[in-house]
Amino acid sequence: MARRLPLREDLLARKKQHDRNKALQHAERMKSDAAYREQQTRKRSPPSLAFLQPRKLPPWRDGAKGRVPNDFQRSCCHRGVLTSLMQVRPEVAAEVLLAVIIDDAPTEERSDGLDRSYGLAYDGDSDPVIFWKSAFYPFLRINQAIAIRTLVRLIDFCSERWRESLGHRTDRPHPQIVVSLADGTTKKLYGNGHVYAWSYQPNMHMGQLRAALHALERWLWERCEAGQDIGDTVDALFEQCSSVAFVPVLINVGKAHPGLFSGRLGQLLAIPEVHFWENQERQALPFRFQHYLWWRSGEALFQAARQWHQAPFRSRVLRDISLERQWADEAFAARVHTALQSWVVDNPAIDRDVREFLAALDSANYERKADGTFQFNAPDNPAEPAQEAPSAADQLRSAEALGNYILRENGVLADNYAVQLSEMLVAIETSDELTAEEKRTNAVALASALVVKAETWLEANAGCLERCVALLQRA
Repeated sequence: MARRLPLREDLLARKKQHDRNKALQHAERMKSDAAYREQQTRKRSPPSLAFLQPRKLPPWRDGAKGRVPNDFQRSCCHRGVLTSLMQVRPEVAAEVLLAVIIDDAPTEERSDGLDRSYGLAYDGDSDPVIFWKSAFYPFLRINQAIAIRTLVRLIDFCSERWRESLGHRTDRPHPQIVVSLADGTTKKLYGNGHVYAWSYQPNMHMGQLRAALHALERWLWERCEAGQDIGDTVDALFEQCSSVAFVPVLINVGKAHPGLFSGRLGQLLAIPEVHFWENQERQALPFRFQHYLWWRSGEALFQAARQWHQAPFRSRVLRDISLERQWADEAFAARVHTALQSWVVDNPAIDRDVREFLAALDSANYERKADGTFQFNAPDNPAEPAQEAPSAADQLRSAEALGNYILRENGVLADNYAVQLSEMLVAIETSDELTAEEKRTNAVALASALVVKAETWLEANAGCLERCVALLQRA
């Protein structure tokens, strides 16, 4: 029923015979049953709107090969029917679990927003999300090795869809961080703040992935509470997974048990992106708990969910944990200082607020007071290099953003600004430094802004009007 493997030959033969019998029955009724024939004749296909429909894709490699019944999907994800199979045939249970979570009828996604499915099937029963709504929660307890490998496959599957969504929008390398593995080698984890927040963001299509990440966090937290060592599990996650989506799981478990940051997790404290993402999600934490949806589940579940979602350790500031370790370990402090300075050098365009945020992560910018506490002394100008003025060509390349900004604003464009846009338009078309595509996109944006926002001025400047109309017609 999960449609992960081809049908056996005998079952396939029986299905083909069944289909032939149904076709013969239909043909006979069309000949002998006038009412049936009239009913079939009256059927008309609706007008074709194929151009509005997303393009269908072949089945995903890790998903089902055909349609999966909704009741079967719901039973596997929410009714615990796979628990016994996990105990006797965990490899088969893993394939079934992926088949019911991954979309069985994939289509090309056109949205670039936060509502993308990233190849997962819609699952309204997962919302509001909690660890006990994922089949991975018992799976991790029954066979942690196979459960982790399966969860990593699911995370990396969604991460691949995310990277594909970036392919048509940028030629730059995909956002990533670099981590160290147990054998001393390094590895790239792909993702940005959006991927990091997958476990937090409400999304019906990603409900099962979010619940699975919550299940992983809860399982690791329970093991730490029981005094068990999770070092091997942390190493396995770093080695097997290629996405930053699992990083907040480790961060939250580390907040509950800060001693974990003395091991492999400590390297995350020296990565500025992790601090940026954690700071943003921590500030949004009070608004993440869905009170209304949980209240409908009853008082007991409401209190249990709130106790987990709003556990005190989640409010701990990652920067404070990092500083405590830096003050206790000079070698680690030097490592963090070097990492922060290198990041600033590699990202010279960051603004002053970001530089001050980074400076607060460095224990070198703190002074120990007489009472043993530390006081932050912000650098006068924290590692801020001189900024070069943008070149004339770069200013022309920013015309597209300028034109789009003008189109979004209310009101009309003043005549003096219309003159400046028209001069910029001429400069773009006559530039020797811009490519043909750069000329086209930037010129069309300015022409659109002039036509929409400077209509009166264009009526008095026929030459510019003709130029704008010609540009838009060619576009």
